[in-house]
Amino acid sequence: MAAKRVVVAGGGVGGLAFAAIARRAGFDVRVFERSPDVARASAGGGLGLWPPSQAVLAGMDALGDLEARGAYMPPPVYCDSANRVLGRPGPRFSERFPILCVERPDLLAVLRACCERDGVVFHPGTRVVSADECGDTDTVHVVIADEATGVSDAVVADVVVGCDGIHSAVRGGLPAPACNVAPQHCGYVYFRACVDVDVEEGATNAGSRWHQEAFESWGDGMRFGFVPMKPPSVFWFAAIPVGHDGLKAQPGAARLDATAKAWLERQFAGEENDRGAGAARGHLHAGARAGSVRGC
Repeated sequence: MAAKRVVVAGGGVGGLAFAAIARRAGFDVRVFERSPDVARASAGGGLGLWPPSQAVLAGMDALGDLEARGAYMPPPVYCDSANRVLGRPGPRFSERFPILCVERPDLLAVLRACCERDGVVFHPGTRVVSADECGDTDTVHVVIADEATGVSDAVVADVVVGCDGIHSAVRGGLPAPACNVAPQHCGYVYFRACVDVDVEEGATNAGSRWHQEAFESWGDGMRFGFVPMKPPSVFWFAAIPVGHDGLKAQPGAARLDATAKAWLERQFAGEENDRGAGAARGHLHAGARAGSVRGC
């Protein structure tokens, strides 16, 4: 009997992980991703992979590659805006909760390699427009479109998996009430980037000043934090409420220009210390390799 035909809409982390696992289970898998580069080099910042995720990746023979590209998170510390410690885990935190921190492009690249190795078929630069059941045939009619030209085509699948993001076309084609689900703005704008920081010559992951702990500061309705990646990389993030100092909500993600970076730096300029505001300024000055990104 022919293998079940699976169409995956979206080639992000979820889409690629599902595609790799489904292919290993014997399904005929095709991934449609609207970006021309499935492993987008500038997509996102840092991610923390907890043990359940690591177990899945180990089953895909991918964990070792990611461990070579990332680093396990040191114990975090949580402070208020005055740098007073709010919470700190015990010394066995990293042993009990081994969290592998990687940059999102590295995770995408490893997942893409797993898919290619096992025979998943990719269609970059192509998005899924709609997916509808084909009468009583137990199949799905999938309309696709070339992102560059807009030319449409159609394929038939036995299963369609929607991993096409917050504005999913696949979800929109489902019967009510699933199709009525709409994203709700949380009232914050999120900023993030990965930067390369100075690492002392010969220092290990535990020896660099920026790689000895993870850090998060809460206060004045805002959050700022950083998480060490594989040296010299550090991932920083900030969440600021809409309306603060004129901040407006904008849909989607966008790179920050010099004016926006200067505005963001001012939000964490109320104190001088090695963490908190000082860390925010240091990381913003360092500049992101892929550019600072804001998103709602």
